[in-house]
Formats: sequence, C-alpha cells, structure tokens
Amino acid sequence: MDKGEYEMKLLIKKELKNRNIKNKKTKQMDKLFTDIALRFAKESHCESHKVCALAVKNNRIIATGINGTPKGSINCDDYFKAYHKSKKINIDYNDWIKTKEFRSLHHDWSNKNETHAEMSLVAECAKNGISLKDSTIYTTLKPCVYCSKLLSGLGIKEIIYINDYDKSDIVSEHLLNTCGITIRKYI
Repeated sequence: MDKGEYEMKLLIKKELKNRNIKNKKTKQMDKLFTDIALRFAKESHCESHKVCALAVKNNRIIATGINGTPKGSINCDDYFKAYHKSKKINIDYNDWIKTKEFRSLHHDWSNKNETHAEMSLVAECAKNGISLKDSTIYTTLKPCVYCSKLLSGLGIKEIIYINDYDKSDIVSEHLLNTCGITIRKYI
C-alpha cells in the first residue's frame, strides 16, 4: 500500500467515526425532542388525539403548538363530557370516547372547532415573527394532508413523527417529499 492509499484509508476511517458520533448525537436529540413533544401533548384538551408539534433549529426549540380550540372557546373534553351527560348516554364516558359513534361526532366537531398542532405552531411563529426555515418539526402524530400543505412552503428541512395518523395518507408524504422535506417516523 502506498502513502496515498494509506492516507485515504485514514481519512475514510476518520469520516466514518465522525458519522457515528453525529448519528449517536442525532439519535439522542431525536429522543429528547420526541420526549418533550409527548409531554407537551398531554396539555391538549382533545379527547381523540393529544398532539404536540415542536419546531427545532440548531438543537433549540423555537416554537411549540398543541391541538385544541382557540382561546376563549369551549375545550373538546368539556364539550363532549357535557354532550355525554345531556344525551344521557348509558355507556361510561371513558368507554364511549373509544366508540365509532364518538369518533364520528368528534371528527365533525373538531373540523369546525379545533386547530391542529401544526397549525397552532405556524400561527405562533407568525404571531411572534419566528421563521421556520431550516427547522425540524417533531410531532406526536403524522401530519394530515392539510397540515402537510401548510408546512410544505415554509422551508422546513425535516418532519419527525412518533405515531401514525389514520387521516394521513401517501399524498401527504409525497407532497412533503416533492417540496424537499424529509419525513420519517421516530423509532
């Protein structure tokens, strides 16, 4: 082996070591931010899905959003507890919110009254003059097509989600990929 080949092998070995260190740090940061997103999601009052979206740039959280109703509006949990009581539904509330009937009622009500976590995040950024360009979004639920459309034009680099969402589909992922945004599930 000549000197040039030896130096090349050393450079490759050094680069692989650097990549391993970077990958380990990336995995640690992904775990940190997904843990934070899961904690923040617990603050949601939604009875169907408790969702948080975090915007991270340079390993710092720059904005957060959780799903829910606008300030001053009745929260999802309060609305449906009152609905359950007023309709005298003869199933325990905690069992009822797992039924198809509830899911259908909730979907209609949510479309009219609730904001998705990603929408809340973008609104927070707009209100405070925060750019999402080159940021990574960590979210507890894979974005729906509407949120994907919203996020697609903001210069975001990557979306990392924890749980699949039955209202998300291949169109959402294709749209994001077409716009140069990587989307991946946190494992």
